[in-house]
Formats: sequence, C-alpha cells, structure tokens
Amino acid sequence: SASAGKADVVRYLTEHGADVNAVNDTLSTALHRACTLGHLEFARLLLEKGKARISPTDGLGNTPLHLAAEEEHRDVCTLLLQKKAPLYILNRSKETPADM
Repeated sequence: SASAGKADVVRYLTEHGADVNAVNDTLSTALHRACTLGHLEFARLLLEKGKARISPTDGLGNTPLHLAAEEEHRDVCTLLLQKKAPLYILNRSKETPADM
C-alpha cells in the first residue's frame, strides 16, 4: 500500500541519518506534521528509530501532543503520552494539550 511505502521511506531516512529534528519556517518538525495528520506509524518511527525529540515547540508554542490532541488523534496522543510527552506545557495561547 502507499502508506507502507511511505513508512519505508521514513524508515530508510531515519536509518541513514536524516535529521528528524530539523524545522521548517514555522518551526515545525516531522513529528509535528505526523501528529497533526494522525500518522501513528510515522510518529512511532520518528520517535523510536529517528530519535525525534518528544516535545519540540513550533512557532505557536505547540508541541506534537498539542497538535494530536487538537485533531483528536487519540492513538497518536496515547503514543506520545507513553513516550512521556508532557501534558501540561503551555503554548502561546496559554493552552495545554489537555485543553485542546
């Protein structure tokens, strides 16, 4: 399937030294994007194989957990919490992931 193929690309990149903590112009990382879109397997690969930081903040102060919670991706939220993502970190709007 297409998703399996994309997971293979993520796996390949993480195994060959890609910087999974690199940020774009909004200070978002690959983990922010995976969590926003609800891509559980990508998030898992980034955390476990790529050693992505669990709670980087984007330009709005949102962590990946903020974004997964906002989009109601419960499985991704569960993964992040299992990996010890902080639940009570404030974004620029003074909201925690629990508030989302």
